[in-house]
Amino acid sequence: MRESKTIYVAEKDFQRETEIRKAFGWTLVDTYITFDSNLPAEKRPTALLLERDTNASGYARLAELENQFDNLHVPERPHRYSTGDPNEPELNNILLIVLFILYIVPGVLYLIFHMHKKQKYADELKRTEAEIDDILRQKQLIVVEARKISVLTNNTVV
Repeated sequence: MRESKTIYVAEKDFQRETEIRKAFGWTLVDTYITFDSNLPAEKRPTALLLERDTNASGYARLAELENQFDNLHVPERPHRYSTGDPNEPELNNILLIVLFILYIVPGVLYLIFHMHKKQKYADELKRTEAEIDDILRQKQLIVVEARKISVLTNNTVV
């Protein structure tokens, strides 16, 4: 007598799963890719149609070992910094947002205000230097005029 079963595996695991099932006395009869319109083509599982002879020697032990094998489930590794709740955003995202708000935004605001102050200072310095130059020119003209008057009136020029 023969028994059959179908198992579903990812396409990348097809070869490995086929070899494992052969160890339990199964032979591969057929394969097909299942159609699920909600999944992209590369994630659709491959169905393996398997058969084995129940009258073969060692069948009972192979069936027992296969049952033990199938009942051992490897847990998924946790994601880094994960709390385990899939609905909760990861700590990295929250930390990034908090750091952005605490450091980056104030830093950018400081730079904007600093650049504004720097530009305001540069404008004020330019205006003040122009005013100083104008006053020094006026003083120089006054000194030149005073010397002319001094020479004309025969006063000694200092």
